[in-house]
Amino acid sequence: MKGPEQSGNSDSAELSDLSFQPDVVLRTQFFAERPGRILSEPLRSLMAAVLQDALRNFERNLRAQTILRRRRFLDAERWLFGKSQRDELFSFRTVCEVLEVQPHRIRQTVAKWRAKALAAETPPPLLGSRMCIEPSGA
Repeated sequence: MKGPEQSGNSDSAELSDLSFQPDVVLRTQFFAERPGRILSEPLRSLMAAVLQDALRNFERNLRAQTILRRRRFLDAERWLFGKSQRDELFSFRTVCEVLEVQPHRIRQTVAKWRAKALAAETPPPLLGSRMCIEPSGA
């Protein structure tokens, strides 16, 4: 009788060990064989929205006075210009790689815009009236 009881206990022990293990999602799981090509168009669209949101928060909150709006600006600035790990799925560099845009060009454009906006009384729009990143196939 010890045989079935031991196997039942070991099965439940194995099951409980597995149920509390963290899910590890690798960056490579989202890419096709060609690096930089994403398998999931919804994920690609989400990444485009993340980039657009960062650019809008940077633009709208450049001269922010309130703590909340200032924090939004600083978060966007840190994401756009900070040193991010390349392995992070939603890092600026990874998002640019997936969207096939050059991160240094975006940073350069944003930096030039910031200089003009701080010098001008009314800053020019950074994004304009249309989205700067269009999903493929659109």
